[in-house]
Amino acid sequence: MKAHIIAKQKFKFIIDADIIETLIFGLLFSNSEGVETKNTVLNEQKRILSNIFVHNQADNMFVLEVKSVLKLNMVTKFVSVGVAFRQARR
Repeated sequence: MKAHIIAKQKFKFIIDADIIETLIFGLLFSNSEGVETKNTVLNEQKRILSNIFVHNQADNMFVLEVKSVLKLNMVTKFVSVGVAFRQARR
């Protein structure tokens, strides 16, 4: 019964918009080769990440909801011991 309750727990991360825009968008979509990226491609990539990070306009915060704390803990432990994220997500 306890495992079932733990498996159904949800968790929300509330992150300042500047952090997401600078770190996540900046690192993932920066262009290290010096060639300019087309605005349409950049906007499409930001739109995809906006599906993951929900932007709260009133507080200028992003909210990320983890639907299963148990799965998050498992993936974190697997990745911390050297398993690739692609393998751990399965």
